[in-house]
Amino acid sequence: MHTMEGHLPDWSSSQEPGPLPSYDGLTAMAAAFVALDPSERRRRVADYAKRYCWPQFQLAEASGLYLFLRVAFELPSAAPREAAKVFGGWLHPSIDDSPTFDLSWPVHVRSGELLIEPFPGYFGKGYDALGEFDYFAANFPYRSHDDLGALTARAV
Repeated sequence: MHTMEGHLPDWSSSQEPGPLPSYDGLTAMAAAFVALDPSERRRRVADYAKRYCWPQFQLAEASGLYLFLRVAFELPSAAPREAAKVFGGWLHPSIDDSPTFDLSWPVHVRSGELLIEPFPGYFGKGYDALGEFDYFAANFPYRSHDDLGALTARAV
């Protein structure tokens, strides 16, 4: 995996009527990513984020990175709300009065599959993807290379 550019799916396209997007190759890409040296992982996210997430914002590319980080990391679906951090204007279903926040959304593992929910929307002008990556890397484990190799990803 030399670069993320041109390889991440456009998650935002799942909002449009029509066929669901394909996420073929996403788990293999994540497996290659988690095998990299930590500084190389951060550099790749930083390079991509600088081009597509902040200060310039391109929704199709930014949504792909948002999704990719949730595939690469093993994130809790019920994190204490006070510990959860948000790094962009993603229209998230956990914005309510619940005491927990689903950091893994829109990705959930069920029966050996990564199920990816549709994109509901975005509000705002940028996404601090590098800040989110740093927060995830400091607080949560990566999915294992073997687990990623055994999973398939599909839209639901």
